[in-house]
Amino acid sequence: MEIEIVQSSTGASLNMYKFLPKGKIRGIIQVSHGMVEHAGRYKMFAQKCVDAGYGVFAHDIRGHGRTVAKNSSLGVFGPVNGLGLVIEDINFVIEYLTEKHGNLPKICFGHSLGAMLALAYCVKYPSKVSALVCWNKQEAGLLAKLGQLILILEKQIRSPVKPSLVARKISYEAWNSKFRPNRTPNDWISQDQKEVDIYTADPLCGFDASISLWLDVLKGFFHTGKINVLKNLPRDLPIHIFGGKKDPSTNYGLDVKKFESKLRLIGMKDITCEVLPDTRHETLNELNRDEFISRFLKWLSVRF
Repeated sequence: MEIEIVQSSTGASLNMYKFLPKGKIRGIIQVSHGMVEHAGRYKMFAQKCVDAGYGVFAHDIRGHGRTVAKNSSLGVFGPVNGLGLVIEDINFVIEYLTEKHGNLPKICFGHSLGAMLALAYCVKYPSKVSALVCWNKQEAGLLAKLGQLILILEKQIRSPVKPSLVARKISYEAWNSKFRPNRTPNDWISQDQKEVDIYTADPLCGFDASISLWLDVLKGFFHTGKINVLKNLPRDLPIHIFGGKKDPSTNYGLDVKKFESKLRLIGMKDITCEVLPDTRHETLNELNRDEFISRFLKWLSVRF
């Protein structure tokens, strides 16, 4: 593994982790991580991909990890058009990978928030990647609409760069309450207590996100949930979807099935979707992770 600091076209200094196999590279996986975490948590997944012949590049998105950007801090994408800046950072990384690795297949991989970002990237730049992987992706429903209204009101009385006083309660705390009695504030992410403890002790995980970041995130979920937006996807783009049967953030996997249904409605030709039994939010950090990573790599090897 190498750490590289790359200067995005948006002005951000992206902290990027690079993993490359020693021999022939079959393809490049670009990773977008989830909300209030960082790309450094994907090392185990990246190594398994490397062992299978794939390179992996994972950067800390704005407002996360060790990426630095003007008018951005931990929990803040940016003061204006934060979501747009995050998408343009991904575009910079994809173009950087094309420059460095030519015409190798590029797979856009995202977990949770990262799944939405990967999808948002692909509908904006539909011809730049070879496959899309969306794991543990939520759909925006009535609770999201209510949360958006609350956040808009909150923004009127507090600085948008300050943490929301409400959003955590109706999301992370509500999801964790499904596993009472709770051992930690983060039991909902995995049944692997070691991984939960590592996350809980990490100062770059589980921090409070700003009002503006929450609004940016909801804007992205509403946008990518529209059928007319999804129609921008090339119909032959391979799409891989995983979700957890015990993940309250995806309505126990119903959100990923709803996403699959939308894709089938618009005529996508190559969709693999499964709701995984006995699995919480972080598939990559669950007790059964090796099995599901192996299945994903098999899916990938058939196509690239």
